[in-house]
Amino acid sequence: MKWINVLALGLAVALSAGGAARGQDAARYGKVKVAYHLNVGGGEGDKGFLQALRNVRNHIEAVGPGNAEVKVVMHGDGLLLLAHAKQNLTLQGQV
Repeated sequence: MKWINVLALGLAVALSAGGAARGQDAARYGKVKVAYHLNVGGGEGDKGFLQALRNVRNHIEAVGPGNAEVKVVMHGDGLLLLAHAKQNLTLQGQV
């Protein structure tokens, strides 16, 4: 049973350190401007689109909310994201 306590303590320390590191990264980066280029379709379902949106979300979380000015440039098949979002409420919320 002791190893479970040690594991739980290690997990708690790792999680708290990760949160502190994210806060330090946000302070270190300051305000950033970034453009994401999307010119491919969603592939199977909305998988490709979701991956692109996840990358944007991860970037914003890394520098801290309010510290990122993000532009997404779409053309060609990348515009299909908007067509898919018209019919998918979950995707609309993520966009």
